[in-house]
Amino acid sequence: MANLYVPRLQERELRRFIDDDAPHKPVLLLDGARQVGKTTLVEAVLDRCAGDSVRIDLERDSRFRSDMDDCRDFGGFVRFMKESWTSETV
Repeated sequence: MANLYVPRLQERELRRFIDDDAPHKPVLLLDGARQVGKTTLVEAVLDRCAGDSVRIDLERDSRFRSDMDDCRDFGGFVRFMKESWTSETV
């Protein structure tokens, strides 16, 4: 069976958030029930964006999840991300 993507109303809002070139964006939380298309929505929008993106699946990468859990604050998380995602790993 082919993967069929159904366009969603939230695409426009998500695209505006991604395209906003503000130097410091707020955190975006995409919340919803299981199996409603959250990941599919984000992937569809990011696939059409010109910029780079990093996709992290915390359910599949237990090492990354464990290391991220060790971060004590947001500054630690930022340092962790900078150390983990260099141009060679993306």
